[in-house]
Amino acid sequence: MCRDVGGIQAQIMSAAELQVWTRRPHTTRAEIHSALWDRRTLVKTTCMRLTLHLLPAEDFSLYMTALKSTALTSLQGHLARIGAKPSHARTMIEAVMDALRDGPKTQQELIACARKVADRSMRRWLKYSWSALRPAIVEGLICYGPPRGTEVTFVRVDQWLPRQPTVDEDEARRELLRRFLAAFGPATPRDFMKWSGIRAPEAKRAWTSLEDADELAPVSVDGASQWLLRRDLRTLADGALDAGSLRLLPSFDPFLLAHATKDHLVEGARCEARVRAI
Repeated sequence: MCRDVGGIQAQIMSAAELQVWTRRPHTTRAEIHSALWDRRTLVKTTCMRLTLHLLPAEDFSLYMTALKSTALTSLQGHLARIGAKPSHARTMIEAVMDALRDGPKTQQELIACARKVADRSMRRWLKYSWSALRPAIVEGLICYGPPRGTEVTFVRVDQWLPRQPTVDEDEARRELLRRFLAAFGPATPRDFMKWSGIRAPEAKRAWTSLEDADELAPVSVDGASQWLLRRDLRTLADGALDAGSLRLLPSFDPFLLAHATKDHLVEGARCEARVRAI
């Protein structure tokens, strides 16, 4: 199910659990936790829009590769603002990976390990705890591990997840776009950029590539041009809505996060009220 909706936003874990339950009412919280921490078929990490998500473990490399260029650009800008250099990021990655060699550690434990190898110019950076870990997360080298009481832990991907395939960066973005449209189409390039957080030139290149391959079909939504995957056109045209169903969406639900403009999904005033409540 996490694959079907392009990941479940997990900034607040209880909201993520409700997002899953809304779509699979028979799924329990214990089953979600087992998938994350025991069976490891799900993985929790920072990805779209630099926010936490639950992803299928076997798709981890796909998502991280597709988003890496944009995430690195954002990271480099942040590091520059706090006076950190690329060499500091490399040192931090090495320290984090070495510290995690013998299993999960909390953020504060990793910061303590990093302080042991930090020179004077790095100490200011270490005051920004999250920034200290982000280089390894963006590179796809670490992800979230099992919680320790109320504290989160981090683990090495090469020790925690199944062996990850190498994915071409452009193809990863094209596949991410296919998954976005399969989950949320009809949609526009602007929607894809907003949902993924990918920079405009890279997002548009992926979109144009699918257009050139005749994978996209234009449709009209309330008079506005949007697009679907051509392979989904017949299924959606033949589909029927269950008018008798009522669906209440939890916080950060992907249904409301996937489109830049939501008037075709929810009345404008109601949508604005929902966004403010979140």
